[in-house]
Amino acid sequence: MLMKTRHNSSLKVAGLLNQLSAAVALTFLVSTTAIGQGSTAHQGGLQTMDMGLSPLFNLALQNSPAILQRQADQQQAYYGLQQAESELGAQVMLNSELSYSVMSEKRFARTANQLVATYSLYQPHQQDNREAAKYQFLAQQKGIVEQQQQVVMQVASLYIDYWQQQENLRYLQKEKSSINNIIKQLQQRFQVGLQDLNDIAEIRSRLDFNEAELLKAQADLQRTRAALLAQLGLQSLRELKIYLAQHKRSELLTHAADQGDKIALFDVDKLKAELLALNSAQSDINSDQFWWQLVQSHPALQGLTAKTNASYQQEKAIENLYGPQVEAFGALVYNDSDKNFYDDMRGARAGIRLNVPLYLSGKSESSIAKQRQQSLSIKAQKRQVALRLQSQAYNAWIGIQSGKSRYQALQQALVSSQQALQASEQALKTGRRNVLDLLDAQRHLHRIQRDLPQLKAQIWLNYYQLLWSLGRLA
Repeated sequence: MLMKTRHNSSLKVAGLLNQLSAAVALTFLVSTTAIGQGSTAHQGGLQTMDMGLSPLFNLALQNSPAILQRQADQQQAYYGLQQAESELGAQVMLNSELSYSVMSEKRFARTANQLVATYSLYQPHQQDNREAAKYQFLAQQKGIVEQQQQVVMQVASLYIDYWQQQENLRYLQKEKSSINNIIKQLQQRFQVGLQDLNDIAEIRSRLDFNEAELLKAQADLQRTRAALLAQLGLQSLRELKIYLAQHKRSELLTHAADQGDKIALFDVDKLKAELLALNSAQSDINSDQFWWQLVQSHPALQGLTAKTNASYQQEKAIENLYGPQVEAFGALVYNDSDKNFYDDMRGARAGIRLNVPLYLSGKSESSIAKQRQQSLSIKAQKRQVALRLQSQAYNAWIGIQSGKSRYQALQQALVSSQQALQASEQALKTGRRNVLDLLDAQRHLHRIQRDLPQLKAQIWLNYYQLLWSLGRLA
């Protein structure tokens, strides 16, 4: 009966783990499937907009060694929970001795055998250890979710960097083409005496600087591509190309800038309404309290809360460990030394054992104080993480709002710069402007054409950072 009770307890814990793992897996599968279809995934009142990066996200999640490490930590916590459960059940031990004694009076052989079974009647520290193990297991589960979101955030950040760097490279290539065209015009005008030699020298210096910037942009692009490959768990660009081709998304890497042109900005007003709906108790989206409450759903904070609870249970376990303990015991005894040893007996014995520590030289107080300080350390760490997440969430929101306003201003600047370029071209024909003025106008237009998609990328990055700070990045 005792063994059956222990076995049933283990089966309950295993069943609980299987249910929790299945729920986590199903939730993640649904969210990634929704992303892959280009739709929005509803997450507790907040719609997750999509840039179409789910193939990269899924690949990184599959290959991330950090997630594998977190999963191993979760398994370790699970076996710790099993161990704590087993301490509550019956324990059966076989103690056997076979010896030969050489004494001054005589020599004799002795065998001593006891089959001992014990069962806890009152050992509250074991209950506390089990509760602590449950919270530790929960903390590891939250750690996996936190790591998954961290991996997604890192991939999104690297990809957006890659997108922005491709835009910068495209801008420099446009600028180079414009400079070369103007150099040709200068040479023609110089031959007929309409252009100063100093203007040609200045234009060539700009071309040389452009060449240097192009080399730097290409190197930056290669470094970001290498970092992205490492984050995806791949060793070569060829592997990534094959993977993206299988998912019919080859353009994600080769033409990130072109892909960015097709991605529309999300509705910021709708996002604001959803954020306010998430925290209906606070109506001021610019208040610290608003963001403080929203970030509490982050798995990092939930994991630290579980660790705090585990530490509290461990503190109780230490306190109860040095208190009264009661256990039932029974034993089958077979001791034989041919009546040469005092405990020769055969039969059974059973009873109740009471252990009461009377004096431990301050051991219990110091152990409890040590555990209490650990609890305080975890609480301080939780507050530090919450403050950091609160700041990151608010900054990301400000970045989204200001980015939208600046994007609209740049769209207007794009129209005016196109008109200014046309005016410079006409003025050059009439002699009221020179080629340097034309080059400046072209450069200004190309810069705005670069800044618009780069700003769009930055707004998307702020959006991902906002979701990550709130713990809602699928």
